[in-house]
Amino acid sequence: EFSDESLIRVVKIRKRAYVEPLLQKLKVKPEYSAGMSKKQIKAINEKVLEGPDWALISLKPFTSEETLTVTLKNGEVFTIRVTDAQLHEQYITAEGETYEITLTYGDNAGVPEGSELKVREILPSDDQYAEYYESAAQAASGDAEKRGIKAPVVKDARLFDIEIRNGDEKIEPSAPVQVSICLTEETEADLQSVIHFTKTGPEAMELKEFASEEPAEKKRSADEADMIKKEVVFDAASFSVYTVVSVDNFATVAADGMYALVSARGSDIESANPQDPSLS
Repeated sequence: EFSDESLIRVVKIRKRAYVEPLLQKLKVKPEYSAGMSKKQIKAINEKVLEGPDWALISLKPFTSEETLTVTLKNGEVFTIRVTDAQLHEQYITAEGETYEITLTYGDNAGVPEGSELKVREILPSDDQYAEYYESAAQAASGDAEKRGIKAPVVKDARLFDIEIRNGDEKIEPSAPVQVSICLTEETEADLQSVIHFTKTGPEAMELKEFASEEPAEKKRSADEADMIKKEVVFDAASFSVYTVVSVDNFATVAADGMYALVSARGSDIESANPQDPSLS
């Protein structure tokens, strides 16, 4: 049971269904956020809902804090707080990799109506990439050690310059904003670390959630067969450059049979397989 049924409709999904036909069957016409593009609305309508399960259908945007009351068969009752008001964009890079970044906030964040989420990925070809990468890798290694990785090895990093814009004005929230960054990549990692480049230097964010799974899509090409969907969720008080760093424990790297050999000259780095007979 939802506290305001004019905002959210609770529906029992008995079998696998696509969103758009389900909305038509229920005779529901959602009111989408003004900032959403036709492409984003189309992506929502093409999503698949797996049944049997319950689905929450958003009828229109809202900034109030509502509640969902769930009553179990054994009589136990619990309540979930629900908020809405999102800026949402999806991007595809030149390499074909995807990322999806979502900001969720309430009235206390002071984000003006009509604001947009602007994201620029900083790529290896960009001048500032190397400096950001080096600082992020160092900060992420320290974060990984604090989180139980004794010998952290940085696998890769994705760098994003994130802003909230309202016209020509950059908006900084007056209260923390929840950030979700979802990446689709080829490899898994033991740990994800998010590093924010603040005015005083790189800062490791405290993650509220970290998940890794295969994307559930209705159609996947052969090239996408081994792709992994990663998501990190955290609260942010301001916006600039954020880096999502994938970190492995050295034990994981060693188990793959590949080692990094760094020469005394410092510039020559090679990979070696311990099974190579030339090393014996």
